[in-house]
Amino acid sequence: RKAEAAKNDTLHFPLFGAVYIDADLYNIGNHFFGGKFDAYEGSIDINMKNRFFPIFEFGHGKTDYTKNDITYTASAPYFRFGMNYKLKYKDKSESCVFLGFRYGFSKFKYSVTGSGINDGIWGGTIPLNINNISSTGSWYELVGGVRVQIYKNIMMGWTVRLCTKISAKGSANGSPWYIPGYGENKSNVYNFTYSIMYRIPLKNKYENKRKKQ
Repeated sequence: RKAEAAKNDTLHFPLFGAVYIDADLYNIGNHFFGGKFDAYEGSIDINMKNRFFPIFEFGHGKTDYTKNDITYTASAPYFRFGMNYKLKYKDKSESCVFLGFRYGFSKFKYSVTGSGINDGIWGGTIPLNINNISSTGSWYELVGGVRVQIYKNIMMGWTVRLCTKISAKGSANGSPWYIPGYGENKSNVYNFTYSIMYRIPLKNKYENKRKKQ
């Protein structure tokens, strides 16, 4: 009976086990080390059956980057939603390895300014001053990551993400160079997170039932 009870405790988990609140530290640190982009990001995910973790990520990305006397600026919120899948879902430990996917999107405005462009026909310099161009971007991500329990309900973790662009709306003056939440406007980019998180346990009806028995 004890062996059977131990097996049931391992295989049966509540539908909603916990809520996790996450703050990303990587992008904040990236800014201080001279990165091209700034971002502040958080997330909320839910433990379902100790196997599936629906997640919603939100943040604010911006850039003010100058190269070859041309400055590109953009600043806007972004959002992602998706799912993580715990590989060893029969293990009760909070520390785990997971795989997942995300869909992300952002609606933003960007500006491009510079000292000017040489006019090869009429001569002289044409000022470069493109302001507040509206755009939208969307993408999906394949995610791999680790979550480690540090102390009680405090955890840390990291993810590696292969991001693939779906769309990036341009204008007659060209396409945006940067998409908040995605990065440089390329077909594929790699992104990273390094986060600290707090676990909020939910009522475990199964465990309460086991204790009564």
